[in-house]
Amino acid sequence: MNYPVRSPLRQCGMFMAHFKQDVYNETIKNRKEMKKITMMLLAGLMSVAAGKADLGLAEYTSRDLNFCMNVSRDGMLEVMLGQLAQTHALLTQVKMHGQHMIEDHGKLNEELRKLALKKNIPLPEALDNERQRLYDELLRLTGEEFDRRYIRVMIREHKRDIRSFRRYARSGDELDIRSWAALKLPVLERHLEMWEEAYRMASY
Repeated sequence: MNYPVRSPLRQCGMFMAHFKQDVYNETIKNRKEMKKITMMLLAGLMSVAAGKADLGLAEYTSRDLNFCMNVSRDGMLEVMLGQLAQTHALLTQVKMHGQHMIEDHGKLNEELRKLALKKNIPLPEALDNERQRLYDELLRLTGEEFDRRYIRVMIREHKRDIRSFRRYARSGDELDIRSWAALKLPVLERHLEMWEEAYRMASY
């Protein structure tokens, strides 16, 4: 039986054709594997992100935390002192200003609470030692003595609040809280003007 004799050139061509087909097949296989790996990685990342959201993992900075904690404690103190003024103050004007503190800082506290909850930032549930001592001091005072001390405390506290809000509105890390701080600055400035006027009227 006679077998066809292939020329070396033809054999080389057939070899190259098979080689190209093998390379093509391997490339397709690799692409499929890479696509599979990519999909698995994406699924893993999505799972991690979902788990992080479910667990409420912290993404805030120490600056965010310090600002929110201090504002929350100051707000609590100002509401509590406003309530105290209703029974301990002598001047009607001081009682009225105390009522403003209850209403305005109560609203600020609630707004901050909602923002902090959204950002997973913890807030205190009670005054710290420094603010508690200040409250206890005023708790022991009544009449003109209370009015004098309360007005001075409110002037000092609002000056501190304004500095804190300005600083955070300028360079805070959390954009929503920065916007809120900038928006609430005029409220604090009005409070300061109100208390300074009360100081002048009472001739303290």
